Amino acid sequence: MERHPVTNAQFAEFVSATGYVTLAEQPIDPALCPGVDLGDLRAGAMVFSPTAGQVDLRDWRQWWVWMPGASWRHPFGPESDIADRPDHPVVQVAYPDAVAYAGWVGRRLPTEAEWEYAARGGATTTYAWGDEEKPGGELMANTWQGRFPYRNDGALGWAGTSPVGAFPPNGFGLLDMIGNVWEWTTTKFSPHHRLNQPVEACCCAVRPSRPEHRPDAQGWLAPVRTRVLPSVSACGAVAAIAGHRDHAHRIPMRERCSGG
Repeated sequence: MERHPVTNAQFAEFVSATGYVTLAEQPIDPALCPGVDLGDLRAGAMVFSPTAGQVDLRDWRQWWVWMPGASWRHPFGPESDIADRPDHPVVQVAYPDAVAYAGWVGRRLPTEAEWEYAARGGATTTYAWGDEEKPGGELMANTWQGRFPYRNDGALGWAGTSPVGAFPPNGFGLLDMIGNVWEWTTTKFSPHHRLNQPVEACCCAVRPSRPEHRPDAQGWLAPVRTRVLPSVSACGAVAAIAGHRDHAHRIPMRERCSGG
């Protein structure tokens, strides 16, 4: 397992060496999106947008917005960039992109079970670091601080992603296995992953959400962001398909950890 999230700098090296174009940057085939206005078929990705106040949390579309031009190079839209965050986890990476990167470095994505085992770090406590969310008042992971989805006070000053290593490693020496960004696994969505409301199946890897273990990237109690939301095409977003979307996924790869 990679000791830390794949960073923007690492992913940029991959793209520079291979010329790879991520899913969020690829032109959209109108044949795959019948009935959708051609003007809406612009490459992009989902971007988190805080609401003005309290909202019904059952409707994620209130804080996820389709943003043409958003990609790993421009994570918050075409006017944003990553020039000042080379050591932040790469985001706006879809499952095929994660697989491509893994192949380039001679590794593979983990299964859900492998990832969960690594995330636990050998612990049997409520959280990977113990039974208290903030032992001694110390924030142990980059999770949502404030009132979701309209007020984020920031985790150690980071309202959004944080540089790798900003928070303590787990018992296996792995960084950011809790908080910061979502991860990909090869375990596919299945009926046992369903919550109270229906979620459409997708060809991409996902994990279940069970509210009993650790805080996820949004600060809710769940086993380490285990419900991953993979990317969809623009036509899927325009049609408001109640399926899976991705925003900030990291790419955990299997490797021997040095010093962990």
